[in-house]
Amino acid sequence: MSANDKRQHVFTAAMDVFAQYGFRRTRMADIADAAGMSRPALYLLFENKGDLFRQLAIERQALAIEAAIEVLYSEGGLPDRITGAILAYEQIYYEPISASPHGAEFLEVNQSVAFEDMLAGQARLIEQLASAIDVAHARDEIVLPPEAPTALALTSLMMAAVTGQKRPSVSVEDFRTRVRGVTTLLLRALTPKG
Repeated sequence: MSANDKRQHVFTAAMDVFAQYGFRRTRMADIADAAGMSRPALYLLFENKGDLFRQLAIERQALAIEAAIEVLYSEGGLPDRITGAILAYEQIYYEPISASPHGAEFLEVNQSVAFEDMLAGQARLIEQLASAIDVAHARDEIVLPPEAPTALALTSLMMAAVTGQKRPSVSVEDFRTRVRGVTTLLLRALTPKG
């Protein structure tokens, strides 16, 4: 098994253990047992539990961004692709956390151990969304009214508004409905050509 395969195996085991016990109650020994390896072998891959959690969060976000990009450059109208891309991202990155009884704890830990990494990942997603808007505008698929913000400002605002929907949402479906509402409202600045 390659080092990358071992890491992926540990990530899968760690997700299950964290979901069961939460971050604080999980021990590296629990993760090593779930992964079928010794604690020393686990420590060769990860410095400590915080490092493992951080790298797991980075991995999940990278997968979420890949899924979002795939939707963003699929067929369909630009507003639908942007909304779909954001939902695809959140389905992989946020929704599994929100469904866990330890979700609030995970969000808190994420803020402390992986905050800068998460900001960098979200900036990458925002840039991809803005690029899709700019491409559609350059191809005359949409018209940006003079009073409309730049594509980057619009997508930054959109992602901030999406993040703001996480706490008041009472279910995954409620969150998705709120995301669709936010994106629909903000994407009204993009007028289809014709």
